[in-house]
Amino acid sequence: MRKKIDKSQKPRTQIRVEITHHTNGTVTSKSPYVNGKIHGLETGWDENGQKRRETMYRDGKFHGTSSWWNENGAKVWETYSQHDEEYSRMEWNEKRNVTRVKFNNKTAAEPNRQIKKTYQGMDKIEYA
Repeated sequence: MRKKIDKSQKPRTQIRVEITHHTNGTVTSKSPYVNGKIHGLETGWDENGQKRRETMYRDGKFHGTSSWWNENGAKVWETYSQHDEEYSRMEWNEKRNVTRVKFNNKTAAEPNRQIKKTYQGMDKIEYA
């Protein structure tokens, strides 16, 4: 006799967080996974425990904002991506001056001007 399978039930979601460590024991990164694919906010730190990067993923692909900081804690660059495709990128020097801004792979901002405010997806920039 065959057992009847109810196909209306969804398969169980598998969630885990992968944590890696530097050789000195401090955390290198925390990466969330859903059903075997990276999904959510991945965060990375240097050997001194200072945050160096954050990247958003959806179903194993870059999706959302990614940010990187230098050893002094200043943001170096930020990107906005959807489905592994980078739509915008902003880069700063240590004085917080913009060195490059790109939207859809086109340079869009004047270098070395101080940024006052950016908006989600970096589709609008206000200069100081």
